[in-house]
Amino acid sequence: MKRLFMIFTFLGLLFTAQIAVAEIVPFSFMNHVFKFYQGGVSGNYETVNIFISDGLEQNKYADILSLTYNQTGINLSTTYDANKRQYEATGNSGTSKKSKYKIAFSSLEKQDNNYIYALIKIEDNDIAGSDIISLKLYIPDKKADIKKLDEKYFNAFYKTKFPRVQDENGEMLPHLYPLNFNGDKFVLKYSLCDKDDATNYYLTRKQNFYNYKSIVRINTRSDINSPEKLANIIIDNQKAVKGFKLISNETYGKDKIISYINNEINIKRKKTFVVYSIFKIVPAKKGVISIEYSIRIPDDEKASLTVSSTEQKYRAFLKTYEIPELIKVPMGMLPALQDNDYMEQTK
Repeated sequence: MKRLFMIFTFLGLLFTAQIAVAEIVPFSFMNHVFKFYQGGVSGNYETVNIFISDGLEQNKYADILSLTYNQTGINLSTTYDANKRQYEATGNSGTSKKSKYKIAFSSLEKQDNNYIYALIKIEDNDIAGSDIISLKLYIPDKKADIKKLDEKYFNAFYKTKFPRVQDENGEMLPHLYPLNFNGDKFVLKYSLCDKDDATNYYLTRKQNFYNYKSIVRINTRSDINSPEKLANIIIDNQKAVKGFKLISNETYGKDKIISYINNEINIKRKKTFVVYSIFKIVPAKKGVISIEYSIRIPDDEKASLTVSSTEQKYRAFLKTYEIPELIKVPMGMLPALQDNDYMEQTK
């Protein structure tokens, strides 16, 4: 099996389309100055920005920094385990580090009369998808000590905020798809398209799928022929969850609005939340379209009052709310079940 980390190196990038990225200012890291060299779209990932130190045309050993944006995300835990095994198998491995939101590796390999010291970091983008940062420094033979190199570079590389990748129009990636929902501002964090159906998940800008307080989901179902049928399916699926209580189940013309509460627990913090959810379901040309607003409310003495006021506010709002068009662009990644901090409590 090929080492997975090789796909992140500059030499492994084969662009299927070249792009002319707008002017990008040089970037400095640990006294190494990198100037923008080339942008493109690779076959495996999305947009790639390549930076080099001065003199690549005269010196093939110029240092290289590649920044890649992958809009659909990468499973960090799986990638970390696979890369760590492969690095260790070569005997060239250095430091590796793993957290919930990013992973990093270092390696040292001989090339001609020099050594390549490589640093690779993969981290969740704060909106959606993943950022991949690959740094290659050419090291003279007498300085090819990976422990000393890691002591000098690794922690700084791990902590440094590198520039966002830019597309051919000079726009930062990922593109932002905003949603104003009853006065609250959300952005698209996850989108999936499958033939006739699509789903969009919106969170506030600074929240992610591990820590969100509120979420908006828009979904199409081509296999369900009426709002009433989908409403019944949702209610039946929730009956097994602890704390389930149906609040509203009403029909407005051809539309359906349902709301309910149930319980979730934050496993690590051992805190319980009352989860309030409200759906509006409307007929579509093929099947139905639904929008859900859900909010996590701390399970304390104020919970019932918060649920009541939230129900009043959002049921009145959804009666006249027109569900927006879905964004049919694959984007982002949901956390694996074992990685999620929250879990529905079954009865």
